[in-house]
Amino acid sequence: APKKPEWQEKAESMAATGVEWASTEFNFGTVPSGTKVTHQFRFTNTGQNPLVLTRVKASCGCTTPAWSQEPIAPGQEGFIDISFDSSGKSGTQAKSVTVTGNFEGNLTQILRIRGEVGAAQAQ
Repeated sequence: APKKPEWQEKAESMAATGVEWASTEFNFGTVPSGTKVTHQFRFTNTGQNPLVLTRVKASCGCTTPAWSQEPIAPGQEGFIDISFDSSGKSGTQAKSVTVTGNFEGNLTQILRIRGEVGAAQAQ
């Protein structure tokens, strides 16, 4: 069998814990092209073990994630900040970020941001 990526092996080898997301989708509405949109997804460790995010991967280069790097203790909150750069984009946008961690039941969670990018504002 092919070797699993390190981030997947790490998530599978850790004691699983519960996670509750404040939300997993964000609609940024309509913004002019060139706007940077940021949103913070928050989550709570609802289980008995430390929660560790082993990988956070955006669907494209225009979307940049930043996240809690330290283990999140039971009962504590963590975050994933997503920044979307609308430069050169137009129309309906739907981006996703795949989060891998030692979540109970399923090691991955998909976070989605979407909205409309209109014409660039005149300088």
